[in-house]
Amino acid sequence: MLAVGLVSMTMWQDKVNSSLLGLSAILLAMNVRQLYQDKTVRGVSLWPVVLYDVWGIWDLYYFPSLNQWFSMCASFIACCINTVWLALAIYYTYFKRAAQ
Repeated sequence: MLAVGLVSMTMWQDKVNSSLLGLSAILLAMNVRQLYQDKTVRGVSLWPVVLYDVWGIWDLYYFPSLNQWFSMCASFIACCINTVWLALAIYYTYFKRAAQ
């Protein structure tokens, strides 16, 4: 009986966590769209984004170890979108300038 209670208890935390990660993925996608339109990065350090990307990659190992599969899926999506933003930011910061 205790194990069943723990599973149901874990499920609601997983759903809340995955909902927050899903919301962050939507907001990150908005940042990707804006960066693609602006094609410039100003006033932003890339290092925090690198940290959050590494953290997202860690979550892909961590959430399955907790049997939090919804969070793992949402984290995968958020991590992919964050990686796209980071790649665009690196391109527009370092490579686009060199080409001009």
